[in-house]
Amino acid sequence: MKTKIKKNIAKYFVCYALVLITLGLCFFMFQTTPTFADEIFREHKISQGNFSMTMTIDSRRNNTLPLDQRVVETDSGDITYLCFKWRDIKSLHFRFSADLSEATNIYTGYEFLVTTNQTEDLNSSFGMANPKTLYQGLILNNTFSQFDFNYYIDKDTDISESATRCRGNDFGLYKFDFNYTYVVDDIERKISIGEIYVAILPDEVENINSDNLQILYSVSSSNKLMNIFNLYLSTDAYKFVNPEHLEWSVIGKDTTNINYVLSQKFKDENPRYANYRVIWQSQEKEQPIGTSFIFDSNDIEGTWNVFLTIKNKDGSTKQTLNVANLSTIKQEHKSFLWLILLIAGCLIAIAVVITLIIFKKKRDKVW
Repeated sequence: MKTKIKKNIAKYFVCYALVLITLGLCFFMFQTTPTFADEIFREHKISQGNFSMTMTIDSRRNNTLPLDQRVVETDSGDITYLCFKWRDIKSLHFRFSADLSEATNIYTGYEFLVTTNQTEDLNSSFGMANPKTLYQGLILNNTFSQFDFNYYIDKDTDISESATRCRGNDFGLYKFDFNYTYVVDDIERKISIGEIYVAILPDEVENINSDNLQILYSVSSSNKLMNIFNLYLSTDAYKFVNPEHLEWSVIGKDTTNINYVLSQKFKDENPRYANYRVIWQSQEKEQPIGTSFIFDSNDIEGTWNVFLTIKNKDGSTKQTLNVANLSTIKQEHKSFLWLILLIAGCLIAIAVVITLIIFKKKRDKVW
């Protein structure tokens, strides 16, 4: 009898334990699921009056991205940035809608604007930067047609731009604004429904492993048949880094042993090259930056060494790569004129001999 009671107690204890474990798992799932959902970016929507602007995102790998909101204090108030890594984000998708069916105001038009600041610092101000109009339209008879706009982050994105699709400005700070206009007492007024602030963050240059990085290049010709070198990195390790951290320079000699450097900026920053001449006195940029560089020697024949200096945020040198002995010396083309003349002479001699033989045979027959 005691044994039976012990068995029943053991059974009840096991059942009770299973119930407690099940309840614990349910409680854990109930607690963690909403938290996980809150950490994923879904959409961001702002509304004012009858109008709304909703932003969603497209990632490069078609995966979800975390919600990363950062508040920045400014003189005009706090700004909340929606932050995304440049290497993760492909495009921003905006949808604009409005219900004006019961509106008492007369609405006349709208515009979608963007203001940019290419910086890694969220505390940087947009300053006096002028906004760019991305899209605008008229509102007739208080009828607003919902529309979408795709803003691709990369400025070299392989897309065809259109009225509702454009390329962005790579990394940096973005302010998107939607305005509408309406008429009050015969006066047209413009109202902003609010701004969406987005920060596209580049990779930290210090965190990138580039042990096997090299400079590769291809060669093309200039109008004067001199080599032009298209130099680029062997991997995409620094593709999403602020290009300012990657600086190219060139040092070399022409065929008369005169020393040259690429730019005046490089010469001024390096006293040891004070007596060197400059290949390009003026360029679109004082010093080439980024993951690629097209070297044109400005029709100077010579031999050149190209350097890429990778710098940390504090300006110190992280790594220096180089490729040596790039030649822009014209190669003399071998002349085959003598061979052509020799062949032509031989053909003429053969023709003369054949003509003489034919003439001799005809004369022998006559006689």
